[in-house]
Amino acid sequence: MTDPGGPTPSLSRARAGLLLLLLIVASGWRWQTAVREPTVKPDEAVYLAAARLWSEGASPYQETIFFYTPFYAATAAWLIENFGDLGFLQIQRIASLLGINVTAWLALLIAGWRFWPALVAGIAWLWLAPAVALPTELGNAVGLATALTLTAFYLWARYPLSAGASLGLGLAIKPIAALAPACFLAQAASRADRSALRTGISSAITGGLFLLVGARFLPGIFGNATGSANPYNFSLQQVLSRFGLNVRPLWILLALGLAAVWWIYSRKLSEREFLVNAITWNLLVTPILWAYSLLLLFPIQLLAVGRMAAWLRDRTSPRLPHLLAGLAIASTLFTETVGGLADAPSWLQGAALAMPLLSIGYLGYYTLGGSID
Repeated sequence: MTDPGGPTPSLSRARAGLLLLLLIVASGWRWQTAVREPTVKPDEAVYLAAARLWSEGASPYQETIFFYTPFYAATAAWLIENFGDLGFLQIQRIASLLGINVTAWLALLIAGWRFWPALVAGIAWLWLAPAVALPTELGNAVGLATALTLTAFYLWARYPLSAGASLGLGLAIKPIAALAPACFLAQAASRADRSALRTGISSAITGGLFLLVGARFLPGIFGNATGSANPYNFSLQQVLSRFGLNVRPLWILLALGLAAVWWIYSRKLSEREFLVNAITWNLLVTPILWAYSLLLLFPIQLLAVGRMAAWLRDRTSPRLPHLLAGLAIASTLFTETVGGLADAPSWLQGAALAMPLLSIGYLGYYTLGGSID
């Protein structure tokens, strides 16, 4: 694989700030009704139930489709107590939408897009992408955790302690990148990189401190994940289960986690190579993977688009890798369609669920210069 360099911003601070402001204004105008409406949305009903269980001293995982941390349940309970149900929901909606905006903004900076193409692409993604529409319409809180996680991947080389704190808080809200601290420590060992070491340690300490809240309930998150046979969950655990291989999510996390650590440790990765590898591995091991979980994949999708654009300008390499990349982007953009096969034979469901997973892996490979001739 070639080294495409580090995630160096192509915009001045003023232009980057203006880009973020315009993205927030555009998405706020697009999704204002979803933020303000008084109706409790499907995912929000789960959060309310988990918060009430916490307030009663019970495990929030008695709500069997609650996949966040006890810290999130405790925070929700505190907000409900002080601002009421609707106040909590509106705070959560605003925080998630702002997180989605920050995710888009950071992805565009990582991809190195110029101001006007970045603005157009960012607004189009915020308005049209299912990964944005689904959590906004369902009331899902994934946006904030994603923004905190991607902030860490973007800032760690320059601000390791802040990046680690951001990652730790993101993990304490929703562990969408559970392997990330170990990935940073592997990067530190591979390159004797003090910034990666500080980020990994800081994230582990910060996340660990937050997760002490309700730590006795935390094992329940794996029980809920094991029971999530939702046809829209296309995690590796669910793919295997459709083919009759019932593997506990914890074993997948441990096995692939060790593989990820070995992979990163055995290669001296640049900043961008590390970012792509870490995001890819974390998405592959998670036991719950929804269409909106791929918010974290947006920078890789943009980097892949950049490579495809470069090929279109010169066309000196074979067509197949770039055609496959285009199909992989489409697969990861429209993953919510896999749930439409809920009544199909189990093996067909497994094949359909495997497509976006394979696409995630291929996009990481392609982005870093991999080729299939």
